[in-house]
Amino acid sequence: MGTVRQMIGIFALVLLGLNSLIAQSDSTFTLYGQVLDSLSGQAIPYSNVYVKNTLKGTLTNEHGHFYLKMTQGDKKDTLQFSLMGFEPLEIPLTASTPQPLMVYLTPSPVQLKEAIVLPLEPEDYVKKAIIKMAENFPDTAYNSTLYYREILKENEHYNQYTEALLDVYNLPYSGTPSDTTQIRIKAGKEYDDLSEIEFMQGFAEKQKKKYYKKQKKKGNEVVKSDVKGFTPEFINPYWILDSNLVRKRQMFLDTNDFKLYDYKFSHISKLDDKRVMCIEFDQKDKVRDPLFAGTIYLEEESLAIVALEFHLSEKGKKYLIPGYAKPVMWAMRLKVSPPLFGAFIRNREINGKWYLEYIKFTMDAELTKKYYFDDDHHSRFTGEQILVVVDRDLGGAETFPAEEIALKTKPIRKQLKKDSAQVNWTEYSRIQPPKNLEEGQKQ
Repeated sequence: MGTVRQMIGIFALVLLGLNSLIAQSDSTFTLYGQVLDSLSGQAIPYSNVYVKNTLKGTLTNEHGHFYLKMTQGDKKDTLQFSLMGFEPLEIPLTASTPQPLMVYLTPSPVQLKEAIVLPLEPEDYVKKAIIKMAENFPDTAYNSTLYYREILKENEHYNQYTEALLDVYNLPYSGTPSDTTQIRIKAGKEYDDLSEIEFMQGFAEKQKKKYYKKQKKKGNEVVKSDVKGFTPEFINPYWILDSNLVRKRQMFLDTNDFKLYDYKFSHISKLDDKRVMCIEFDQKDKVRDPLFAGTIYLEEESLAIVALEFHLSEKGKKYLIPGYAKPVMWAMRLKVSPPLFGAFIRNREINGKWYLEYIKFTMDAELTKKYYFDDDHHSRFTGEQILVVVDRDLGGAETFPAEEIALKTKPIRKQLKKDSAQVNWTEYSRIQPPKNLEEGQKQ
């Protein structure tokens, strides 16, 4: 897999309501509620919600709210709630299950590293986990449906908000690097009337005028509305799904690069009814490259990688911007703070194999454009890209017709069909957008 600088570089391109109507029918309905910390009463974002005896699930949103598509048959099932570091909870469903359903999770006791006595060093457990990947992850292809969302904000104002339902042909753990996931866009929505990006728009306007003048001189016709200024794009989710960050591993999961990292036990946590070893890693002091730091979560018995969390190491931030780029930035009078990049990947065990549950990437960076005779322009950009598996079909993998497969070369938002905006989103399990976006308001 690529280096941290390559990965951050890709993401750097990104940065240059409970009162919603809940639709019901005779066969399906949407169960909604909120997950809270039983001790503090605070909302718990991005906790997992499953229908126990199915392959359905979703995540809570930033405010702990969840919306889960159900069938009438699911009313005889059980809801499962789980999050690393909390005791799992099961709630049997009945015809009288209240809406909204208020759910309280209790933090699980943490066994600190001082109390951990294990026969091997932490990096030895990581090596064993790598060896057992073929055993712990799916060995056959399968289909799934994913909820996809990408968000970009400038100074807390939404600039982009896109969501989609994706049908996915998933690769098995085995296979060659040339094998590829298939994505078919089932439905999608790009919110309109959002704030335009303000950073360096004056510079962009000047560049556009030069472009118009040049094209006019050549006798070419240019539609001005087709020429945009600063329009960042997210990476295509193919990059994420093809790798799963397990099939094509990051350096901290590559034994050839272990010499670049320090590994240490952090604590023993709990996920559902399983004990999980939490192993922290960070780049060595003498490494002169921007690498990741974070935590590898290993199920104690099988050594399956149940989750990964990583971010740019504090030790490597000063090496992120290559030396050759600094004179260019100085000439353009641009200043970029070291971006705060974060990633979290969670897997779910089904029939003894661990399947992707969700992936979430975040980035936060501050950009400054300096001017000689005017006030400097500061902008803080925050971005988020998230994929959540809402359903699976493990009975046999189906590939898609070539004409229905999404392109790798275009962002998802540019491949949405106009009629998909008419989709009744309450029919799908999704991460609920902010109320004002649903109502068509700017923020």
